[in-house]
Amino acid sequence: MPWIAVLAYGWVFHMGFFNFYLSLGCCLWALASAWDWRRRGLAIAALLLAVAYLAHALPVVWTTGVLAYLWLARRAGTRNQIKLFGAALMAIVAFGIVLGSTLATRWSSKQITLITGADQLWVFDDKYAPLAAASLLVWGLSLWRLKGVWRSLQFQICLITAAAILLLPSRVSIPGYQHSLVYIADRMSLALGVSVCAVLAAAPSRPYDRYAIAIVAALFFGMLYRDERLLNQFEDRVTAAVAQLPANARVVSGIDQPDLRVNALTHMVDRSCVGRCYSYANYEPSTAQFRVRVNRENPMVAATYADSFGFQTGRYVVKERDLPLYQLLADERGQIQVRIPPAGQPCGITAWKVL
Repeated sequence: MPWIAVLAYGWVFHMGFFNFYLSLGCCLWALASAWDWRRRGLAIAALLLAVAYLAHALPVVWTTGVLAYLWLARRAGTRNQIKLFGAALMAIVAFGIVLGSTLATRWSSKQITLITGADQLWVFDDKYAPLAAASLLVWGLSLWRLKGVWRSLQFQICLITAAAILLLPSRVSIPGYQHSLVYIADRMSLALGVSVCAVLAAAPSRPYDRYAIAIVAALFFGMLYRDERLLNQFEDRVTAAVAQLPANARVVSGIDQPDLRVNALTHMVDRSCVGRCYSYANYEPSTAQFRVRVNRENPMVAATYADSFGFQTGRYVVKERDLPLYQLLADERGQIQVRIPPAGQPCGITAWKVL
């Protein structure tokens, strides 16, 4: 349970991928309900998968694949499971080839760092890396003591999920949307981490295991508390600055801390503007991936993702139709400054190290 708690408040949570997060939660319930392949459990699983699909399709695809593998593995018998496992790996490779030949995709060698699920502990900056490494060490020692782990279906699911994370592209451009589905491998490492916990639940526990888990969890949540406290204090400054602007103003943020794995500064202005102003650089409407969409130039939000990304990186050249536009910047002391960027020039960006 401490590992589950750590994973639940890891990278996916702090990235704000809550559509995916809620979908995966429903899918894990569905997987548990359908595990014994009984009619009642399958009916519950079908309902949960339908609800999950409304939030995000990616976990539903993963869960459907896992259930199909379970069904086949139980009918194949122990002797043929190795052949089925090999066939599953070949199917992943084939699917990746088909995906790459039909859609615009991107694969990165960095995906190898996501094949354990421990990367979910690496939330903001480099100080979280030792915790991810420590958790991986504890998991490895527990698996080493687990007899017959290689033959368990739970472990096979972990290996297949890890193979998919490594081999399949982490960015896919889906027709009908103005922005690619990104961070696929990073998101699915959460599903892998939970699957690892399902395997570790059967491992014999030692006192030092519990001490190690407690230490890692305490350090993890302690560091999160410290970092979130600093981020909250900075967001209070952003909110105070926004509160001084005219009602329904167009506002963009020009503050960045690029060395963070989760850049928590990017969307602070989105929350601060709720009920007060328009977060003009918000990327969601222009992607066509969300319920609220934009289909033409308007006074409330950037009409294209390219414009939105330009604001986020400081490269957007301000146009006359954007004005009046208010931009938030940070001075050398981290205090929020507000300016109206001139038309015809890049909006620019300022770096500030909050953490």
